Amino acid sequence: MVAIVRDSFYKQGVLASLRVMDHERSGEVISTLHYEQIDSLKICGEVGKILLSEEGIQMRVRDFETIEGNKSLGDVIINAYLHLICEHYSITSGTKIARIESFVARRIVDSHYDPCIAKAPISRRSLFEYDLVLVPIEKCLNWCLVVVDIRDKILFLYDCNHVKRSYYLDAILDHMDACHRYHYGQPLKKDEWIGLVKTRAGRTKHYKNEIDSGVFVCAYAEHISADCKLKFFHEFTRHYREKIFVSLFNKSIWMPKSREFVSS
Repeated sequence: MVAIVRDSFYKQGVLASLRVMDHERSGEVISTLHYEQIDSLKICGEVGKILLSEEGIQMRVRDFETIEGNKSLGDVIINAYLHLICEHYSITSGTKIARIESFVARRIVDSHYDPCIAKAPISRRSLFEYDLVLVPIEKCLNWCLVVVDIRDKILFLYDCNHVKRSYYLDAILDHMDACHRYHYGQPLKKDEWIGLVKTRAGRTKHYKNEIDSGVFVCAYAEHISADCKLKFFHEFTRHYREKIFVSLFNKSIWMPKSREFVSS
């Protein structure tokens, strides 16, 4: 079992407000136009219509519906946004970032690593060629994020709802071990790895809402990839939903994060 250390990711830093007015107004115009397009297609009963396709990820009308404020983000939207994160921040931060799709991650943690499930994604690439690996996981409508830091041999578990699912870390580490065996012919030295469960500091009643947990996962993934400190409360979720929406239609991160963007 991976060694667990508990800490808080809310104790340090702040998230600069998304309300940078010029950018926000342009984003509102873009999102309004696209929402009108989606509403028209919904009225016509075309919820299965493909609106966008990015790296094999087909985004349909029903997928974009999950970005609306009263719904939980779906697999397709989260996978597509994390793809944009990996593309953008691998270039701007100089950190090699990969992701495991949520469909695969869910099956890995459900089976606690099944060779038949893991064989295909393992054979395609060695995760050890990257610096960070982002793993979004949904269970019982609650999204969380496992971040594998290859450089420091640490697995982080981020969960805004404070659900104690540290066994995710063991399952993902087993997956990394299988990857290491496949590509390098030897087992991973698991005893050199630790798990860090990131939980909310204080005010535990401030946020308890599975509907927005997918939005928080996207925020965690982006700020970690940009190497930005994060302090994110639920009142920002509406702005982040808009950010996700506009980014996906633009096929690039809208209002990307950087160290300079975050103030203390």
